[in-house]
Amino acid sequence: EPDDALSMAQLGFLLLGREQHAEAIPLLEKALDKADDQVADRIRSALGRPQVLRKRADVPGPQTGNEAKDLALRSLEAGYLKDAVK
Repeated sequence: EPDDALSMAQLGFLLLGREQHAEAIPLLEKALDKADDQVADRIRSALGRPQVLRKRADVPGPQTGNEAKDLALRSLEAGYLKDAVK
């Protein structure tokens, strides 16, 4: 289908693999305009173009809480500091 970006991209990649750059590049450039973000990034990579930067989803980092601080305080209370100095 002429307007199917994924099919155009796949054909373009196949042609690139066969070293038929003159036929592949127009297909990949046309597919680039219509492709979803993931396919478009692969096309850009194949064409040697920079990928588009996207903002990351706000994902909270691991919540360690005060675990490290608590361990350090217990270590000090237990007197391990004297052994560490030795």
